[in-house]
Amino acid sequence: WDPKKARRALLKGFAFGLLTLGMIAVMHYASGLRVIDKPKPPAEYLTRMLRVTLQAITVGILEEVAMRGILFRTLARVWKPWIAAVVLSALFAGLHFVIPSATIYDPDKSWFTLSWQALASIPEGFYEEPFVAIQFINLALMGLVMTAVVIRTRTIWWAAGIHGGWVWIKLMSGFTTNEDYAFGTHHPFLGWRNDATDGWLATLLLLVMLANIVWWPKKTST
Repeated sequence: WDPKKARRALLKGFAFGLLTLGMIAVMHYASGLRVIDKPKPPAEYLTRMLRVTLQAITVGILEEVAMRGILFRTLARVWKPWIAAVVLSALFAGLHFVIPSATIYDPDKSWFTLSWQALASIPEGFYEEPFVAIQFINLALMGLVMTAVVIRTRTIWWAAGIHGGWVWIKLMSGFTTNEDYAFGTHHPFLGWRNDATDGWLATLLLLVMLANIVWWPKKTST
């Protein structure tokens, strides 16, 4: 394991993640789906960018170590790799909807009662999420893309970088822009969310990425 090559792969993947999801973020702004929030002091932008960069890289590394570095490699030894990739990508997508309802919290209830109600409220949140089908498809495709990258490069670092780049764009877009409700409604192709998972453009982009990775003519190692 070469730390320099790992860092280089992480940074290249991060740049690729910024480019791909960043392209859709720019289209959101250019089309009027999202509008720039009211200006903030320059120091606040700088502080948030540094914080988001650290957060994005940390999330990318930790999630890829857990999902692709440990779970995928373990399951791929038991099942065929493509079966493990599909199952794990579906799990990766589903975990993004595991959010308890905020309405169940009550300071007068016991910890056990609150914990049980939080678990019981998770399916309700899943069904109440708008555009859940397209979001699930896109999140699963993201998982497949990162799994394919791990298979091709034989390392998690490219995938961790791409993951971190996507998280960075999502968080910074949420910080600097808002949905323009005057626009009318959700756009089925471009989406509306700051992670673009509710639009078919993200689906098309991810399918193109996946096809290019699967038919990558040369295996690389870092």
